[in-house]
Amino acid sequence: MKLDIKIVGLAIVALAILGYAYSRTMGLSQGPRIIVTEPSSGATITAPLVHVRGVAKNSVLLTLDGRMVVTDEAGVFDEEILLAPNYNSIVLTAEDRFGRSITEMVEVVRK
Repeated sequence: MKLDIKIVGLAIVALAILGYAYSRTMGLSQGPRIIVTEPSSGATITAPLVHVRGVAKNSVLLTLDGRMVVTDEAGVFDEEILLAPNYNSIVLTAEDRFGRSITEMVEVVRK
């Protein structure tokens, strides 16, 4: 009976350790992600200046049209860019510490 309690206790501790390790390394296996909240792709914008907002997850380097963007500790970014008349392509690229990268493109039209 005591042996069964010890085995169950050890199994619970082992599962807790494995669960914690998985939760801490899950982001590493997924690679970087970019979630753009504003502007939405395909939007028509009347103002020449637009805020590009979103979140970069699992990223150590984020660029917006080739220039570096600063994020807070949660990966949130908010950058203001000047749009050209008519069609504009906004390119965001995130890179993680292992060199994996992802690119997100937002296309907008300025009227």
